[in-house]
Amino acid sequence: MRKNTKQKIILSLVLVLVMSAVVSCTKNEEMKNSIKDVQKTEEPISIDLEIIEAIDEAIKWKIKEDEIGEWEIISIQRDMMNIPVVEEDKKDTSSIQKNKIDIQKIHKDRMNILESYLDEFKKVVEENKGEFEDVNDYSRLLLTATALGLDGKDVLGYNFVEKIYSDGNLVGEFTSTAAYGLIALDSKGYSIPEGENWTRQEIVEWLLSIQNEDGGFGYEEGADSDVDMTAMVLQSLSNYQDKEDVKEATDKALNYISENQEEDGGFITWDEDTSETVSQTIIALTSLGIDPKEDERFIKEGNLVDKLVSFKEEDGGFLHTYGEGNESDGFATEQALRGLVAYNRFTQGRRHYYDMDDVE
Repeated sequence: MRKNTKQKIILSLVLVLVMSAVVSCTKNEEMKNSIKDVQKTEEPISIDLEIIEAIDEAIKWKIKEDEIGEWEIISIQRDMMNIPVVEEDKKDTSSIQKNKIDIQKIHKDRMNILESYLDEFKKVVEENKGEFEDVNDYSRLLLTATALGLDGKDVLGYNFVEKIYSDGNLVGEFTSTAAYGLIALDSKGYSIPEGENWTRQEIVEWLLSIQNEDGGFGYEEGADSDVDMTAMVLQSLSNYQDKEDVKEATDKALNYISENQEEDGGFITWDEDTSETVSQTIIALTSLGIDPKEDERFIKEGNLVDKLVSFKEEDGGFLHTYGEGNESDGFATEQALRGLVAYNRFTQGRRHYYDMDDVE
């Protein structure tokens, strides 16, 4: 992974959320049943073949590079619900079949990935006795457990929900910590008992309090605005749009992102044209119900989705940034996978990436 300035910041603040290989589970057989239940869904509204192929190739690249971690598992599970069912008597006429996309094989392969990962989940949680380094770990663990159909309050006997709302460092230090903590708590509407360290209102109010005058958010209070961080905060505020102050802050943040978008649809972040910024923005917009390919605020000469796909390499991975000799990057590919799944869910009328009320 490249050690440029931006990635050092991201690695120090956010990478703990995305690159670890730790996840929670209950009894192995119960977990397998949960995975099978999650895939049950109605017929999709639409199918974007290019996106389906890009997701599949990114997952295959991750497997080849032996980089299947928690965020990859979450994205695979969230996309399982998007895999369309092709009836046997319609296979010959389906656009999927004509484009040689074997949906049944994709489904089977992803089920194998999820099931083969279960023993490792259980092993790591048990070996650590449910104790991990900080609140960022628990936010990621709770999201993973929830995506897999588990009760985040009882993962092998450990309450990851409580670990988040009771942590004194959840609010007041790093922006991403508060944002992802709120995202995790909201993923399944987990309740916070009275008298705990933090309420949802306090987390939201703190995030609003650190918004910069230009509408953006920095990695901590007083830091310069950054599109990546602004997009992450918008993801966390997406469930509170009925509140006037949140809606006002959201509109300001969206304006900041729009004003900083380049003509080709991407962003220059810390002097680099990065795919990660595009991925996070797609997740933010779709969380807010905004179509990144249709909303005129985010369409210049190019749009966000086409821009993200432009970072895709022939091997299926995604670049961090363009440049001669640059190769597919694990961090960039994971975030691109998340962005693609978020967009795929949006086009099919699903709940947004982090809204896991559709998980049984």
